[in-house]
Amino acid sequence: MENARNGTAAIFFLLGCAIATWGALIPFVKIHTAISDGQLGYLLLCLGLGALFSLPLAGSMANRFGCRAVITTGVIITAIAVPFLATLSSPILLGGSLLIVGASVGAIDAAMNIQSVIVEKRAQRPLISGFHALYSIGGAAGSAGLALVFSKSFSPLTAGMMASALLLLILAIFWKDLLPDKGEPGSAAGIAIPKGMVWILSIICCIAFLAEGAVLDWGGVFLTSIRKLPPEQAGWGYAGYATMMTTGRLFGNKIIAKLGNVKTVFLGSLLAMAGYLAVIFIPYTPATFIGYALIGLGCADIVPVVYSVAGRQNVMPSHLAISAVTTIGYMGVLVGPIAIGFIANVVGLKISFFLIAALLAGVAAFSKKMAVQ
Repeated sequence: MENARNGTAAIFFLLGCAIATWGALIPFVKIHTAISDGQLGYLLLCLGLGALFSLPLAGSMANRFGCRAVITTGVIITAIAVPFLATLSSPILLGGSLLIVGASVGAIDAAMNIQSVIVEKRAQRPLISGFHALYSIGGAAGSAGLALVFSKSFSPLTAGMMASALLLLILAIFWKDLLPDKGEPGSAAGIAIPKGMVWILSIICCIAFLAEGAVLDWGGVFLTSIRKLPPEQAGWGYAGYATMMTTGRLFGNKIIAKLGNVKTVFLGSLLAMAGYLAVIFIPYTPATFIGYALIGLGCADIVPVVYSVAGRQNVMPSHLAISAVTTIGYMGVLVGPIAIGFIANVVGLKISFFLIAALLAGVAAFSKKMAVQ
């Protein structure tokens, strides 16, 4: 069991590194392709669309071939593609590559969460929050590592190849610790479509991802446009948010074990809501920073609990439930920033943030649905 736990943690860390690698390459991609900001937005959408294609199918693939097979395939495809992302100059070819990478990353995401639920069930204690903390740490490590590489004047291609080598090395070291388990013969297969309470779990996951993504995509804009902070200082808002989210997940297993699923989601959603309200209504920059930190801490353990409950509910098979939750959750990542921008353009960014706070209040109201043993 300890080996399976280590292997799961390693894949969460690996995926965080992979996503951070793409984030570090985006400025170079824009230069190589000579595209506008709007065209870059379409390219970024390709990554999410690829994930949305694979996520509803990933549960069945993991059930049929095992989590190890799905994760291994996804990591290899991603590792092969990363150097191409660093060098392609054709927007069409790059868009196609991002669709493929998005699909592989989506498959890894679903399979690793399915494995995390299996490992947690076998351990009979909360573990998933700690795995998600490793994803955050992997993202920070990947970003810092690429920044260091670029500071030494390495080319994007070399940096991409180094990142690919790291992904393959982690996979090689921990491959034997990934679960080869396949589903029982005749077990459910097909596209993951939410049913019953899984719809509620999926919507909660979507709202949590929306609340998280809003700080990443619009937190700095709020600081510069409304709090009139210089652009070079706006990044501190997200830094505080990310630090508290990682801290919350590092201690999340103990928090969930002590409070239980219901109280963890209830208090977390209220804390995140309070953070948004502080950002909106307290007209001082320090309060905005504190608000972002509260959002990170409040949201930290909502998604891990949702995955844990999705793996324990009896409305639909757990592998399909997790794929469904992940798919709907990604809609918050993809559609959320666009919706926030549209609403902000009509009635202002403060109203957009207030609507997110209202959605978090809804999460608190439905937190009783987390009472699954």
